[in-house]
Amino acid sequence: MNSSVDVAIQFAIPFDHNIFVEQEVLGLRIDIEVSGVPAKLEFPSEQAGQSALAAPASIVRSVEKHLPDEIWGVKRDIEYIELTSALISVPAQTRLDFDLNADQVSGYQMLVENVSDWWESFCRWLWSITAQSLNPVDPDPKVIHRRSKSVVTMVGCGENSSIPTVASPIITISVSGTGVSAERLINARVLQKAINSIGSEVPLYLELFASARMAARRGDPRRSIIDAGSACETVLSSLLTLPAGHKFTLGGLVSQAINQGHILHSDIKSALVDLRNDAVHRGSVPHNADVNRVLEISEELITMWDSQHIKSSSLKPFNRPQRHDLVLIRA
Repeated sequence: MNSSVDVAIQFAIPFDHNIFVEQEVLGLRIDIEVSGVPAKLEFPSEQAGQSALAAPASIVRSVEKHLPDEIWGVKRDIEYIELTSALISVPAQTRLDFDLNADQVSGYQMLVENVSDWWESFCRWLWSITAQSLNPVDPDPKVIHRRSKSVVTMVGCGENSSIPTVASPIITISVSGTGVSAERLINARVLQKAINSIGSEVPLYLELFASARMAARRGDPRRSIIDAGSACETVLSSLLTLPAGHKFTLGGLVSQAINQGHILHSDIKSALVDLRNDAVHRGSVPHNADVNRVLEISEELITMWDSQHIKSSSLKPFNRPQRHDLVLIRA
């Protein structure tokens, strides 16, 4: 009988939407735990003279043809890098009574489930910190190509017709620039924060705040203001040590915080409370509403309560490339 040998069970996992990272993330190998089992999270690395990234250093077999088109990722002539996939390696011991190079291996479904749960938690924390569009169910407009934007057109004359071609209407892109709603690059600090938080729920105030940032990018100021206001209510309730189920509204919470000596922004009532009340109770948002100011005030409140919060202003902003599927009809 074969004796036990050391093996590495490896999982090459694509992100649901590509992530954007700083240079320092390339080639990182980070110690992690998956359900109590030591493992490694590994990122692709740079290839000299090529835009396509190389596979993580420890990968034992080429899997490129089974991954999305971008494979591991790409580095263009811009200040950030686009990653498609990463690798999780779990060391193990087993007996091998077959040719490993000539067969497939299965039988570790529980580990697959554990790795998948770890990955889901990891991506959710990355989203909550950077507001990058990582979930297809809650997407940024720039990751979606609407089929109605590929208009097939032709010219008919009696029974005759030109060969169809494709015309696209003008696409309006909302660029969030350097405001709080902008997506932020993932760096080593963000990775470590997310990894340290694996398995724990994203706090409600961070969940709501990230949702508010996404809504702002989708051009939905009413939803953004509502979610940001709810995040502030959650934070102020904790700051004031109020019991669950209390009946104070956002305006009442702000007044209590001021009365207790907490230093809040001088425009918090006009720039946040009043707008949030209009959005919730009247379903409207004034045309001159400054949603970015709402988000700034919200993040300052979050930082008052959570000293470990990574502020968006400490991370580099970027604008995700607009997805536009090309449809070509040859003459």
